[in-house]
Amino acid sequence: MKLYIYNVDTKEIIAIAEGSTNDECEQKTFEYLGVDEYGGSYTNAELIDNNNIIEL
Repeated sequence: MKLYIYNVDTKEIIAIAEGSTNDECEQKTFEYLGVDEYGGSYTNAELIDNNNIIEL
């Protein structure tokens, strides 16, 4: 499974964390989740790709 970290204002994907469980994905993204600027989603619907996505 994948967890997409995105900028909540622009909907641009910042990073993608891959793991076998939700907890595993979320542990990789602790520096992004909990910050008002970023959100997390398990689907990339309505999110915008960019050329500088960080693989976690």
